[in-house]
Amino acid sequence: MLPCKEIVRLISSGEYLPLIKKAELRMHLMMCKHCSRYSKHLLMLSDAFRKLFAAKTKMDQTQVESLKKQVLEEIDRKKR
Repeated sequence: MLPCKEIVRLISSGEYLPLIKKAELRMHLMMCKHCSRYSKHLLMLSDAFRKLFAAKTKMDQTQVESLKKQVLEEIDRKKR
């Protein structure tokens, strides 16, 4: 089973996951209440930011997704 630290990285990155990794991720989330909660909170925050950007900036969905990708890349770059 994947460790919590790896689960957090996978959830936060938003990257494409192969079928095996998706299955491992789902299995871990079913068994670990902490990672499951983290995943739900991250989805709620992502949705809230998406709605906020759309309401405040008149950006379309593709622009919001592009900005989200840039922010995640910058966060990942600073972690290294």
